[in-house]
Amino acid sequence: PATTSWGIAGTADEPILALHAQALLTVLDSERRRPQRRGAQGMPFDHVAAALFAHEQRRWQAIAEQPEWGLADLTAVVQDRAIAALMLAGAANEAEAVTALRWVPDLADAPAERLANIARWALSLYPSDPPGPIRIQPDMLAEWFLITQLTGTSNLADHLGTLPHTRTMALLTLLAHASDHMSEATPLYTKIIRVNTAGLMAAGVATGLTAGRARPFLDAALASLIPDARWSPDALAELERQLPPQVLPRTRVAVFTAIVNCAREAGTSADLADALHSRGASLRDLGRHQEALADFEEALALYRELAAANPAHQPDLAITLQSRGISLTDLGRHQEALADFEEAQIGRAHV
Repeated sequence: PATTSWGIAGTADEPILALHAQALLTVLDSERRRPQRRGAQGMPFDHVAAALFAHEQRRWQAIAEQPEWGLADLTAVVQDRAIAALMLAGAANEAEAVTALRWVPDLADAPAERLANIARWALSLYPSDPPGPIRIQPDMLAEWFLITQLTGTSNLADHLGTLPHTRTMALLTLLAHASDHMSEATPLYTKIIRVNTAGLMAAGVATGLTAGRARPFLDAALASLIPDARWSPDALAELERQLPPQVLPRTRVAVFTAIVNCAREAGTSADLADALHSRGASLRDLGRHQEALADFEEALALYRELAAANPAHQPDLAITLQSRGISLTDLGRHQEALADFEEAQIGRAHV
């Protein structure tokens, strides 16, 4: 366990902001003289965030009760949903805020004057110059609040697929980051991309790479979406170029599977051989050695035919022999692997 200078204990991989939040909660507990003063130590992030955010929610309520807003009857639940809707929409002015507030089930049929009052109240809570969307800090608490509201209010989550591109990108970034400390972020991340998988997969890859310990879960989520989309060869090639080796291995396998399928339908023998070789290498990175071997063997058969017709393919044949040899070694078939390595070396010597 790690210990901060405030004496708060946490795990070694716990986000530092979570440790800071625990420290702050301990101070708040001390100031309020709670009998459970030491209860903040080692609390799950969700509990810490909820306790910290309660202070902010009380501030919202106190301001809403001031006479100039005419919102003394605004319940805590509607208050929270209203702020979440404005955060989701990125509303930066009263007109945008009024539109977003209609997303809240409790406010869908509210009079325009009430919506305008709520919009002005909410935007006044976090003033900026120039005026802009609501920005709650620290980011980790803002993420917790928005994700909690999205998972608890289905009507809000229904608007994830209707956001402008800039808001979609911002939200994907937020959810990818939040996934490191909130498992609920991953299904929301997946839901957004599923609306337009082919159009948003590149953004999904880019934001997925920003995650830390949750990256394997985002990788699995991205990989699960690829088979259901309609892909052009050019789109797949571009997506492949954006995927670093060994970083999102399941997504790479899914992309290369789609490339293999395209090559079988409309590609050349060389296209198919190349796709099979690439997928085999990605399967090997995942430890799926038997499947990798099958791909290398199919690619090898194609490259033998291609090299026999055109010696320019001899280097491809040698590389594929080397790859099959490695897979055979992974499977403990060392004698067969040695034969492939020797043939690959002879092939290179004749290039």
